[in-house]
Amino acid sequence: MTLLADAAAVEANSEHPLAKAIVNEAKLRNLPTLQATNFEALPGRGAQAQVNGKSVIIGGPRLLTEAR
Repeated sequence: MTLLADAAAVEANSEHPLAKAIVNEAKLRNLPTLQATNFEALPGRGAQAQVNGKSVIIGGPRLLTEAR
């Protein structure tokens, strides 16, 4: 569940429909509300931020491959 909570923290302020679905699912599961810092939108690819001192990258396969 940590992955979903981390993703929800990154996506918390996004208007993207998938971001809203991630945040809603985290709430439904009563996961802790985490705070993201150093948020960066990656237009057309996803987003990244720091959550509890670790880098969290949310996006499609291309972005995740680039992040390796």
